[in-house]
Amino acid sequence: FLVTEDLLIKEVKFNHTKDHFYTMEYGMQEHSFDHSSVIMTYNLTKTQTGPGQFKLDPFLIKTGALDSVIKQTIFEANLFNTEDEGLMKIYEERNKIVVPLLQRIMDIEKERIETNDPGIDEEEEHYILGRIDEQDAKLPRMDYLIERNKLQADRVLTDIQNGVVTKVKTVQIQLKKDAKNKLKTLITNLGRLNNELEQADDDATRDRVLEAREAFQSQYNHYFRREAEKTTYFKQMNLEKPTKWFLNLASKQQTSQSPSNKLKKNGKKYENTKEVLTDVHSFYENIFSLRQRPTGVSIENFLGELKDKPEVLKKKLTEAEKEETNKKIEEKELKDALERVSSGKTPGIDGIEREFLLRFWRFLGTTITQATEIYIEREKLNSFMDRGLIKVIQ
Repeated sequence: FLVTEDLLIKEVKFNHTKDHFYTMEYGMQEHSFDHSSVIMTYNLTKTQTGPGQFKLDPFLIKTGALDSVIKQTIFEANLFNTEDEGLMKIYEERNKIVVPLLQRIMDIEKERIETNDPGIDEEEEHYILGRIDEQDAKLPRMDYLIERNKLQADRVLTDIQNGVVTKVKTVQIQLKKDAKNKLKTLITNLGRLNNELEQADDDATRDRVLEAREAFQSQYNHYFRREAEKTTYFKQMNLEKPTKWFLNLASKQQTSQSPSNKLKKNGKKYENTKEVLTDVHSFYENIFSLRQRPTGVSIENFLGELKDKPEVLKKKLTEAEKEETNKKIEEKELKDALERVSSGKTPGIDGIEREFLLRFWRFLGTTITQATEIYIEREKLNSFMDRGLIKVIQ
């Protein structure tokens, strides 16, 4: 891991995600074919600035630029959770053959760009794609793996989320970096050609300049349109702004408006911000703590005579509605609910949002539905769903 000096790390602790999460949550034992990511926990003495929230790029999702790594992540999460050594061996043997072939495909694409010859090595490419299809045909089908993992769909979903914030995130960052570098190269070439045109105004040079300008305009508009879209999404993500009072709560600079100078405990002002934050933490921890309902406490007792009023009775669920709410959640219900969600909503800590789920619902829908049943039965969500990320922008 490379860490910048401005983080001023005092303590670092590494936890393997699968060992850490599944051992704690399910009492599972360490597995020789464990495949998930590593969590790095560290203490900071300086708060990072900026939004800092990972988010899958909707543009890359829609254009299919991330399809390969996302489908691989979903497949591997389903495959590895079967803990079937025979299936894993098939996948391992397939990768020994396919990975070098995929590298050769990438080399061919690079050669075509460099030589400006889209037809180079067509026969070899056709042969390679045939070999890859042969190997893929040996792999188990997704619907078979999903059925095998029915009872551990929650673990599959967690591994998919882990894969998104590790492998998929890495590919997305690289794609964005490549796009920036490509634009820089186009600008450099365009500048060089314009200088050549000033020195020798001939038709050949003019044609090269016009071609370079066209390529630049295409990439420029393409790139900056995406940047504008990201700005719009960022505005949508930050509609709910924290108040100045809330930000002052964490500030070391004390003013007359600081909460520590306004809040009182037992009639006295707090001595410092740390004391305020300790009480704030305890307050909210108390609110959200699970409590058993005392004997005799019910909504009917609370309402008293109001419970028989027509206005109240109209708001009560009928027996048919009660029965409907207790039915098993169907995949179609979840899909319909997802389609009603607006685009651009702030994602969770896994960076996943509406466009991703809709695009890959064919591979995820059944797993999400099965995992939902497990969450309801267990009355507990997984670690990606039961927490959020609050980033204070100074």
